Amino acid sequence: MIHYLGTFLHRATLLSPEDELARVLPVISALKGSEATRSALLSIDTFYGQVAAATVKAGVHIVNDVSAGTLDESMLPTVSAMAPHVPYTMMHMRGNPQTMQSDQHLTYTNGVVEDAAVEVNFSLFYFTVH
Repeated sequence: MIHYLGTFLHRATLLSPEDELARVLPVISALKGSEATRSALLSIDTFYGQVAAATVKAGVHIVNDVSAGTLDESMLPTVSAMAPHVPYTMMHMRGNPQTMQSDQHLTYTNGVVEDAAVEVNFSLFYFTVH
């Protein structure tokens, strides 16, 4: 499997969906066009529904969303529409890439496991009803 980062979590500013697509689509095309990587499973790391849809159309097999659908309201409906044919990895993150390491987002009242489970459960519930 080849996992490609559409988004950079360490950037001071986020790429727009258009900039992310301009960055990743040529790479996906090259991977799909190469005999050495043509049959490899491809995974995209993004939190934009638009990027997920376009990269799957271009040949990506798995969508990995670091925000569990919280940073782009189109993500969960987009990946729900592709289920069960396109696996979706829902990761937990508080805030956004610029604020996720702040004290506010690193404090877990009931412990990290319980609080993260509750927070991801909200996204999971939305995902399953759409």
